[in-house]
Amino acid sequence: MLKHVRYQMLDEGHPAADGVSSFLLECMLYNVDDSIFRSSLSWSDRMQNLLLHLYQDLQSGTAEQHWTEVSGWKWLFQPTYGIEANWTPEQARTFVLAAYNRIVN
Repeated sequence: MLKHVRYQMLDEGHPAADGVSSFLLECMLYNVDDSIFRSSLSWSDRMQNLLLHLYQDLQSGTAEQHWTEVSGWKWLFQPTYGIEANWTPEQARTFVLAAYNRIVN
């Protein structure tokens, strides 16, 4: 569902979606606690909670310090093995905020 929102934003030329790959979204979702996905809330409410969780982790520094790619071998927002990260927390946070605003409005 989040990838669909990203594609819509790209089609509309929304700058927050630029450089946000499907793999980045997959990695971000990988770092979300399973309880958010298993909630008995509606899909819309779950998506809002998911985006709020992502935003809070990105805003607090938790994402930069602890999030990894899906393999668990490479940091998502930190250099790993001397290789710079492909994305920044700011880039992810900008996308998450734009996606949230799109969904709730």
